[in-house]
Formats: sequence, structure tokens, C-alpha cells
Amino acid sequence: KYLVDLPLNSRLEYLFLYSVDNLEKARKTDLINIHLVEYTTGMDTISRLIKNKLLYELPDEQDKRAKLLVVTKEGSGILKIAKKRIADAHKMFLAGISPNKWKKVLSVLDEIHQIHSYVYLNHYDKPYAELSNLMDSLKHLSK
Repeated sequence: KYLVDLPLNSRLEYLFLYSVDNLEKARKTDLINIHLVEYTTGMDTISRLIKNKLLYELPDEQDKRAKLLVVTKEGSGILKIAKKRIADAHKMFLAGISPNKWKKVLSVLDEIHQIHSYVYLNHYDKPYAELSNLMDSLKHLSK
């Protein structure tokens, strides 16, 4: 609900816009890999952001075949509004959780993120059975 009436149709569009803003310039494939999304989904998301004039493309000086994404002035304004709304929602929903509980859970969430990012980036094309065996072998590392 925090993105209602903004030209952002999904959390993924917000995350892409936020990431490009943080990076200042980003290649499309880098953005897709950062967020661990399928190529087609990522390209569709980027196309919508460009179409809505929230991102624009620049030539990449180091790779003439590639283009860099940059946040437009309009995109910066929308992002500022969205960040405030998300911060307000964050405070509202998570206000009851103590800082000590956050400290305990963040390390576990980070470990899960690291494992899943590694598996996705290196083994995304493997069949389910092979991924299952890989995940089973990885759980012994965390003991």
C-alpha cells in the first residue's frame, strides 16, 4: 500500500530504482544479478522504469555494447517519496521488536542470504534434485 499512487508498480521496481540511485550508475545485468531475479523479469522491470521516465540510459564508456542506467530527476523525486513511506511503514510494523532481537536475527538472515545468493548465482540452471543435494550438503557447513 505504501507505493499506491506512485508510478512504481511493484516492490521490485522500487528496489531497482533504489539500487541505481545508490550505485549512481548501473548496468542492467548487474542490477538483475544484485536482486537475483530472472533475466526476463529484470529486463521487463527496467523497461517499465525507463518508459515511466524514472530511469534513463547512458552509453557505457568501458563497454560500447552496454548501457548504464541512471535515475532521472523525476525518478529521484518519486524515490524520495517512496523511501519516506517505506520508512514510516517499517517503523509502524517493526516498532515492537527490540534492538536485541534484531541483533540476534540479522546474523541468521545474513547467513541465509549468503548461501542462497551463492547457490542462485552459481547453480541456477541445475535441476531440482541436484540443487536439493547441494543444499543438503551445505547445511553441514553451518553446524
